[in-house]
Amino acid sequence: KEVEGKFGRGDVVACIDAAGKQYAVGLINYSADDIRQIKGLATNKIMSVLGYIHDKELMHRDNMALT
Repeated sequence: KEVEGKFGRGDVVACIDAAGKQYAVGLINYSADDIRQIKGLATNKIMSVLGYIHDKELMHRDNMALT
């Protein structure tokens, strides 16, 4: 729902719940700036907004560790 900080594609980022508790970390497929533009959109809209699509997921479960 929100994006904080600056990060690029392939960086390790933390996933934080509404209470501020970290529940996972993983490799992100889009930069912070890209996510701000596409958050809340259906996957099929990514190409029309960004002009490209790296992956369907912001973070794939294969690249995520629950904490």
